[in-house]
Amino acid sequence: MQGLLNKPDRPILALSIVVLLVYFYFTILFIWFTPYPGFAFTATSEGWRVNDSTQLVFEVDQVLIQIGELTYQQYRDDIFSMPFDGYEPGDVVTNVITNDGQIIEVQMPEPRLDDMLRRLVATLWFFPFWLAGTAVLLFLRPRDLRWKLLIAFLYLTSLWIVVGSIANWKVGFSLPVTILLGWLLVPVVLHLHFVVPSPIGARVIRRLNPFLYASAFGLAIINITGLKSQINLSTLALGLAIIISICLLFYRSVQKNTSISNKNSSRLMLIGIGLAFGPAILLVIIPQLFGIVLPSTFGLSVAFIALPVLPISYTYAVYKRQLGQLEFRANRLLG
Repeated sequence: MQGLLNKPDRPILALSIVVLLVYFYFTILFIWFTPYPGFAFTATSEGWRVNDSTQLVFEVDQVLIQIGELTYQQYRDDIFSMPFDGYEPGDVVTNVITNDGQIIEVQMPEPRLDDMLRRLVATLWFFPFWLAGTAVLLFLRPRDLRWKLLIAFLYLTSLWIVVGSIANWKVGFSLPVTILLGWLLVPVVLHLHFVVPSPIGARVIRRLNPFLYASAFGLAIINITGLKSQINLSTLALGLAIIISICLLFYRSVQKNTSISNKNSSRLMLIGIGLAFGPAILLVIIPQLFGIVLPSTFGLSVAFIALPVLPISYTYAVYKRQLGQLEFRANRLLG
């Protein structure tokens, strides 16, 4: 363990600790400082859609357009407005209005242990990405551009997942932080897949990188400061970056001039993407598009369970390709 904490390693280890502290900050806010109204919701274009509820007055897929004095339009326009803000357990929330004009009264329940555990579990998908990023940070060599990009990708993704999972509540600046993380991931994802497993268009990418990173940061500021305060823009941009990345990996996997090692690494990364996001596409996105009714939390649960495949496959693909160049430092941890 002493070898792991040599002076040159301490600054980079501090990065891992900072990312972990950010996770704890938002997790604590989510579990102990976010209201428990007795139902879970998703913010949609129509209103707050009920996903799951222990409140008998609500039905799954019911859409709310007002909660107390907060209308859904006000919620969309203000990135800091929190549903049920200021209500304590036992308080009655009047004027809860559905999109069909129904007015409902809701009594805030006492938070139960299983409610708190459910919120904790929703944040645990941070750890596969954080652990993979920390393993790359400490053990993989050389510390080149691929090393930096893979760490940035894994750490940014870990935070984007956990902060994004509570962004609907807008607690503790979670929505602007999620927007910022989403925009920062766009150039990192593109840059990573132009470099890994082998560089493509190195000169062009080198010239475009300053523009890509500056544009992402600028668009994040515009997005956060209110011209377009909704999270959908950063999510759409990130989705486009992922599609481009998949195309790059597919191109490498079939290109004749690509080495067998690069082809295998590209295919492994493609398989990782498919296994990680396939369940979400099949069980969440497609049913929503075609109006197929599934158990309210089934699709999301399976989708989240599949996510850890992505950091594992990416880390292994990059490490496997550089087996002859990297010094895997597990022996330092043991020694």
